[in-house]
Amino acid sequence: MARLLWLVFTFCGAQMAFGSSQANNKCFSRTTTAPFANTAVVTDPGALLRVIQDMLPYFKHNYAVVESSLLAHHGISRDAAYKTLMFIEQVIEQDRGKAHQRITDSRFLSHHFNFLKWHGDKGGYEKAGARVSWKGDGLDGNNIRLTSYAVFMSDGGDCKSDKYPVALYGLVEETPALKKFMKTQSRDDLFGDGFNTQEIAPCVRPLVWVNSKAASDALMEGTIIIKMPDGNLRYFNVHKPYTIASNDPNPVRDIRYWFFKEVNDINGNDGGPHLKKLNHSKVLFAGDTKQLGLGKIIALDYTNPRTQKKEVRLGVLGDTGDAFRNNLYQLDIFAGIYENRKDFWNDLRSQPSAAQAYFLVKKNH
Repeated sequence: MARLLWLVFTFCGAQMAFGSSQANNKCFSRTTTAPFANTAVVTDPGALLRVIQDMLPYFKHNYAVVESSLLAHHGISRDAAYKTLMFIEQVIEQDRGKAHQRITDSRFLSHHFNFLKWHGDKGGYEKAGARVSWKGDGLDGNNIRLTSYAVFMSDGGDCKSDKYPVALYGLVEETPALKKFMKTQSRDDLFGDGFNTQEIAPCVRPLVWVNSKAASDALMEGTIIIKMPDGNLRYFNVHKPYTIASNDPNPVRDIRYWFFKEVNDINGNDGGPHLKKLNHSKVLFAGDTKQLGLGKIIALDYTNPRTQKKEVRLGVLGDTGDAFRNNLYQLDIFAGIYENRKDFWNDLRSQPSAAQAYFLVKKNH
């Protein structure tokens, strides 16, 4: 592969024809300068290694989810992304147990990688009907929006009770009657006795019973860990979405209710669904993988709101969700596992609402 020509050329606002991807190409610019030399890199190399090793198989067995014609236009092809992951894996393995970790040395990064700057898509942000203003969310067209998601732990039981009145449901059979029924139900209905009709009850089954807050957390975050009365932990992940009725007369987007599946082994070794993301605290990013492709290394450059010091965080684009459809203005950082929202929000005090973002690709020395 020929050496990439990383020219200083910003596409934002440029009136150039690049086919159907013209509007999105303006969100990226190439640079020859090191964007964050001598800045502390706060990433855990071991955690980064784990998420990289989970991403690598996709490059061999599922090309469709790692391809990005948008980024390939700027020099980050599937092959270049794969070589970047392989190089970082090798560096972390070689430095295992050493005091100096090269992957957390910003000078090492500047020497071995080229950088593609990501400019948040203001038009896409406003089109999505954001509840806050562009600048009110800390965005200026030169950075992207940062949010966080987590997995929460809660207690639960096998049976409905005053303490656990809401079920997480699994889908038994998808019928026309169920599809029609779901469109008439609000979340409050489904948290109550909505499914208890002669026609609908056989289509679903309760997997576990929890309180309403835990059910809301599960629907919002997509995953929840339930501690049962005997002390065992059970893992549940979203499985099938349905559009439901909204209490908002003017909803920004469709309101969804999710059916769940129980995950018996978080690594998927039993052949079932997996939750490897539980091992990837603060190095797994969720974003628009349809446009950007899985397995891209991203560096976030920002000022820590708590310490007021400049930091760089490395992570891998390896997750997505409904909020990221046609979304080139945001990343969601997987924060980790929490027993309550107080700890989660306290952890978020170190994360800004926006950051400079760069895709990394290994140089061809």
